[in-house]
Amino acid sequence: MVTLKDVARELGLSTGTVSMALNNSPRISAETTKQVHAAVRALGYTPNNFGRGLRSGKSRLVGYFSNHLDASFLTEIFLGAGEKLAEREYGILSCWPAKRSAGNISHNLDMMLSKNVDGIIFVGGDWLSLGGEAFQMLEDRNIPFVFCSRHCQEYNVPFIVTDDLLGGEMAANCLLEHGHRVILCEYNDSIERRLRGNLNAINRYSDAKSVMFYQAEEVPELIKKHHATAVLTFSDRHAFDVMHVLRQAGYRIPEDISIIGYDDIEYAARPEFDLTTIRQQRKKLGELVAEYILDRLDGKEPEKAQLLPPELIMRGSVKVM
Repeated sequence: MVTLKDVARELGLSTGTVSMALNNSPRISAETTKQVHAAVRALGYTPNNFGRGLRSGKSRLVGYFSNHLDASFLTEIFLGAGEKLAEREYGILSCWPAKRSAGNISHNLDMMLSKNVDGIIFVGGDWLSLGGEAFQMLEDRNIPFVFCSRHCQEYNVPFIVTDDLLGGEMAANCLLEHGHRVILCEYNDSIERRLRGNLNAINRYSDAKSVMFYQAEEVPELIKKHHATAVLTFSDRHAFDVMHVLRQAGYRIPEDISIIGYDDIEYAARPEFDLTTIRQQRKKLGELVAEYILDRLDGKEPEKAQLLPPELIMRGSVKVM
């Protein structure tokens, strides 16, 4: 196995000079740094980051908790975080607990901390079940952490999320401005701000009415009962389900009923959906949570609560009344 000493011997340099060059130290000239990196590639030397981590007390790993990665929304967050961390030569240690009970999640956190991670990113909402004591423990151990795509005021922990209240208002305003006055709104307790935004906008119109629904299968009957002309859904995936149910019931979109989703995932633009939706900056969310961890590791104090602006994406699923 090629060692640091072998590289130094090959170049006639000290091991300290070679080590600083590999870490791109400004104390080493650009020409020497270039020669060291070339020699490393030629000799096949691989730095022992594990050993370096033991000496420094840093693993250069960031823990990453997520529900799953089988949705484009979460995949793009992961991509954004991974690329940003890689720029600073940090790796990701990922965890997807099979059973997301409070006890199992706590066990997974203990397992991740045993790997000496330098920071932790929590994506989604299940991780709040860890409770305030766990978050205080991370603070006491000076391990920076941040939540992504979840408001977390109840524990006063850092989070970065799309402004869902504004996004909900934008979706409803789009329908209202197109003349719709009886609108079905999907209830979902995991991100109630979207619904609150829907209702805030609808309630500003004295002649407008909102009707709550909980399952896609309810929608055709509610349309008949309330003479609704539009549907606001919690997410694009839920919008696809509602579209399927409506088409099975003989409704045309948007000729008979308009619909708006939320997220702007990859399939929303496909012609069979052509879905008007609220776009979240998914990759940017991942970049920002990674930057939050890196800033904390650099001794900075970034904003504890950050909201990204959503964007209305108009397609063909909304009709002018």
